[in-house]
Amino acid sequence: MYFSTQDVPSDNATTVPQFSVKARARPTVAFQRDHMLLSTIRNETAALELTGRAPWAVTVTFVPDAAADEPPSRLSLNVSSAAAALLHDVRPGRYELVSVHDSFCTGQVLEPSRLVANLAPLPTVSWDLSGAPSAVCLGATPAAIPLTLTGRGPWHLTYTDTVRTPTFQAENFY
Repeated sequence: MYFSTQDVPSDNATTVPQFSVKARARPTVAFQRDHMLLSTIRNETAALELTGRAPWAVTVTFVPDAAADEPPSRLSLNVSSAAAALLHDVRPGRYELVSVHDSFCTGQVLEPSRLVANLAPLPTVSWDLSGAPSAVCLGATPAAIPLTLTGRGPWHLTYTDTVRTPTFQAENFY
């Protein structure tokens, strides 16, 4: 949007020079989601949604999980493109967007402005042997032993049968 002035007649015959000003929309920032579960085996990233014109400067506060032995901190992100709007190496704790500034204007933080990151619980396996027979006959139908799996699938389960070989591996249970 452009605004301009024009020559304005008056009793004094004063002329105002013409100029134009481009009004730009204020940039915005938000997290793409408000909660995430973190894996213990890979570095995680959290995506930001940005509007405005690159580059952006985004300020985020981080309050670590109570189990961490570190103080809260303030992170400054310099984002060169909307596709690169990622918070890297997300750790357990609470992240809060504080501010955004693009190449022209100070902007506005939108919802979700907070992201809570938690470690996913480690998987477990248990079995109930109360209904299992104390002995089985070789060559007969094998006994079924129900398993209980916790955590997030897919699971990769390996066990060794001490009577038969080779080791059986079951994967991708959901």
